[in-house]
Amino acid sequence: MFGNYPRAWLDRYKEQNYAVIDPTIRHCKVSSEPVLWSTDFFEECPQLWKDARAFELNIGLAQPSFNARGYIALLSLARKDNAIEEAEWETLKPLIKAFSETAGYHIFELEDALTSTLDIEFGQKEKEVLRWTADGKTSEEIGRILNVTADAVNFHLRNIQKKIGACNRVQAVTYAVAQGHI
Repeated sequence: MFGNYPRAWLDRYKEQNYAVIDPTIRHCKVSSEPVLWSTDFFEECPQLWKDARAFELNIGLAQPSFNARGYIALLSLARKDNAIEEAEWETLKPLIKAFSETAGYHIFELEDALTSTLDIEFGQKEKEVLRWTADGKTSEEIGRILNVTADAVNFHLRNIQKKIGACNRVQAVTYAVAQGHI
């Protein structure tokens, strides 16, 4: 979930598992059209609507976008006041659709990139070399610890760098830590 809704609202939404009953999600699974929030729209889940309003998410809309694999992204925008009148709604529709498709495209792209780096598998020696490198050890020191040559350590480091897309050992360790590999 990407956005700038209040952290407390996002926590509440997750705690209450509102995604299961959220009508904006249900709507966007079956329609490519945007939808305006309203009391009627949320009539089947009044507690969700009440909680959203408690966080000043009073006026809002949702617009889906889809990628070639069938994944759905949902752009949801809200404001505290000033109801969306018909003229504003008609003006917003094409803009929201274009923005949703652009944002969705980039989010799908970003998630694909993250998923591909998270799927990296390291061998046992590579993991050990990564851990010792993260501790600041040189190739020679790691070689002594693992009972291998410095050249063998450097071989593993080059493989790690290729797998993770890093150009040096510091970057490899940084990426590995950021991606949860060590």
